[in-house]
Amino acid sequence: MSKVTLYSHDISPPCRSVLLVAHVIDLPLNIHEINLTNHDQTKDEFVKRPIFREGVKSVSEKTMNEVKNAYASLNTLLEGKKWLVGDSYTIADISCVVTATGGIALLNLDNYPNVKDWVQRCEAEIPGYQEINMPGLNKLQEILRSKLG
Repeated sequence: MSKVTLYSHDISPPCRSVLLVAHVIDLPLNIHEINLTNHDQTKDEFVKRPIFREGVKSVSEKTMNEVKNAYASLNTLLEGKKWLVGDSYTIADISCVVTATGGIALLNLDNYPNVKDWVQRCEAEIPGYQEINMPGLNKLQEILRSKLG
């Protein structure tokens, strides 16, 4: 059986989620890096709908409120729980933590203590988290911070 090819860029939370799951289940991947400066991400073979729009200069108040509401919901969901589902981390935790940590650049996790504790557990217990997620996460957070104005 041939390896699965992942078209990826390390700032993409969904790509980092796939990389983490593949690492955890020991699934070898062929990684095809998408060159954002050459606009590979806009070519038909990669996407049908763009995620980022050119010209976005700042994070709107509406978007910030949506982010805060999402974190509040996640904080409530994690009340009294170690993981999203069950007694150990699952694919749900892997997928969600990669996306959720991107927003840390926009707000203070001290306001969401259950989320903060869960992120710390994920960082400590999900194999490959630091080496797979952190490089792209750091780049994404830098981009988001630049949009805070």
